Amino acid sequence: MKKALILFVGMFFISTPVYALDVEVLNTFRYDLRDTGNNVAGGNEYLCTINLKGAVPIEKIERDLKLILWGEAQVGIRRSKIDVSRFGGEVGINIFKWVYWGEQIYYAWYDRAYDRFVLRSKLTFNFPFKAFSLNPSLRIFEEHRYSLTEGEGFRNDVGVGINLPVTKVFGCYLGWRHADRIHNFDTDYIEGKIVLNF
Repeated sequence: MKKALILFVGMFFISTPVYALDVEVLNTFRYDLRDTGNNVAGGNEYLCTINLKGAVPIEKIERDLKLILWGEAQVGIRRSKIDVSRFGGEVGINIFKWVYWGEQIYYAWYDRAYDRFVLRSKLTFNFPFKAFSLNPSLRIFEEHRYSLTEGEGFRNDVGVGINLPVTKVFGCYLGWRHADRIHNFDTDYIEGKIVLNF
């Protein structure tokens, strides 16, 4: 089943006429405000995410369908070990200039729990504003994760923060994230990101 997912996602991206191909590297640091890291999840985290991004124009609605093939490693800072590895794909679209809707399917390998196939729905609002000579934006988001392996939702994240693109290559983000583990404890994070675009 794992090989089937990887093959499907890979063939989808290879066979689709994708334009404006970019590589994005996200380095994310999360500080756990509740110090919940003694369980399977929670605690301070570092995530390294690599996104291979493309877009297919949809002329009828004058929007681009965004296609992302991505991989991610999540490290528990206290354990200094990879807790979760993820690989999958995302299809998304800007419904308006300031609203993004994305759907992901990925496989997650856990160090201290069972592996699972996951669907993740993402809804993001971006509101640009001017600050001196910079062009930051206010980011508000919600993410819902549904386990195909278990047949139920298991996590819902909400948050708010500031995106700051410094150059075309380098950007950063600072914000707050609340992780509602539906059948387990909640966690609040201060979240910082360093973004590199190639």
